[in-house]
Amino acid sequence: MYNIIMRTTGYCAKCSKRTQGKSGNSFLCRKCKQNKEFNQITTLLHDTNPFDLGWAIGLIEGEGCFYKKESRSELKDGTYCYPLSGFTLMTTDLDVMKRLSLLLNLELHGPYYKKSKKKRKEVWSIQVTGNKAIAIVQSIRQYLGKRRQEQIDMAIKWQKRGRFKVG
Repeated sequence: MYNIIMRTTGYCAKCSKRTQGKSGNSFLCRKCKQNKEFNQITTLLHDTNPFDLGWAIGLIEGEGCFYKKESRSELKDGTYCYPLSGFTLMTTDLDVMKRLSLLLNLELHGPYYKKSKKKRKEVWSIQVTGNKAIAIVQSIRQYLGKRRQEQIDMAIKWQKRGRFKVG
């Protein structure tokens, strides 16, 4: 049996902007949803005990990768770029990744390489993009090394640029 999700039109519960959502849910426009996620992760990090936060920061400093990427959309009046920043972390230690995932309330992905013909360990990953990533990296930036801080600054500047026309 298939789960059919109906999309309906309504008004954002926070700003009253006309938007779409799944039936039965309260409506939030994209901007209000992003702000809500940003505030939730910022509060979570603020309320995390210092030892656990330090452990997570050390793991992110040692294994994390901060990046900026773009998605392109072809519209009637041209091609637009949507800048997006984020970070990812990959490791073969499932227990470590589960702990980080629970600590930061992030989705854990994997295993990868499970069906490979070569003898490889399974790899697990966490990838965070957009406002959630910005909230995390802004909260921990001051504790990271200079090179990581520069990567974070470039990624934040990229995302704050907003949509721009490329063609």
